[in-house]
Amino acid sequence: MAQYKNQREMDKGENQPNPHALKIRLSINYVMRESSLQWIATGVLLLILLSTCAWAQVTIPRVTESRVGFHGIDVFVSDDGSAIVEEKLFFNFFAGEAKQFEKDFVENTPSLFEWKEDYPFIKPHIGSEGQAKNVEFLLNRTASEEPTLTVTYDYPTGLVLQVNVEARGRSTRWKVSDVALVDFIESANIKIPSNTQINFHFPGNSVVDTSLLPQGVTVSNNVVTLTNMQTNSLRIEYLVFTPIADPIDLTEILQDLQESPFFIMVLVVMGVCGLYVALNKDQFSRKIEEYVIQHSEFRPPPKQDIDGDLEADGGASGRE
Repeated sequence: MAQYKNQREMDKGENQPNPHALKIRLSINYVMRESSLQWIATGVLLLILLSTCAWAQVTIPRVTESRVGFHGIDVFVSDDGSAIVEEKLFFNFFAGEAKQFEKDFVENTPSLFEWKEDYPFIKPHIGSEGQAKNVEFLLNRTASEEPTLTVTYDYPTGLVLQVNVEARGRSTRWKVSDVALVDFIESANIKIPSNTQINFHFPGNSVVDTSLLPQGVTVSNNVVTLTNMQTNSLRIEYLVFTPIADPIDLTEILQDLQESPFFIMVLVVMGVCGLYVALNKDQFSRKIEEYVIQHSEFRPPPKQDIDGDLEADGGASGRE
């Protein structure tokens, strides 16, 4: 029994944990847990870096406003004050940007919102953007096959305003509204960059009031051009003259006649008349000739009585 008891005490002693060994085991577990967290954090960071590099390699930078080589704007104003605007943009592309621009053209057109998401400077630059109607985009190419962009839109009203009717209604004065160039206002000044040219094409029967224009504005006939200028006051006014009588438009008359229900009847009457004249052309020619002879100032000389003159001469000789 004593031997069995001693054996149980020895086994119990062996099963008791060693404090020093337990401390070493806990330290090892802590180091391993900290190392695992560091490895996980390092892996996540490397994954983010690799993803960023891959994204940078796939995404091609887009052309910016600073690389617009030329921006031409033509505003065509009608007699009633409505206008059509055409903007043309030429770019100085860097490598890869031209292809990206062509790709964006397919994806963004015809949405103006999507264009502005990728290219904030591509928008209507004349007047209030909210009043522009029928915005359209057209891709063209230069001689070197680089893409260019044309943006067109309409202004039914508001771009030019009627001031008054002058001199017995013979002319009407119009002016370009203040909102027309609001996109070019900087620090209370109107500034047109050197790479931008704005042409206002007024109606053909209009005359620009050049006395109101500041220096730097050029006028050619009924076209006002703004480029590379800065001013704090700009008034563009023009007169539209009303003709005394509306000109006769033969094309419109013929078009109205064709649309008339009597057009077929007129053709039938003209055909019958033509056929009658063709069948009786000899008779008409003879009557015309007789009429001309009867009413002509040139008549044949009267017929002379030659026999009578000879008898008179013979009697006179016998008496002698």
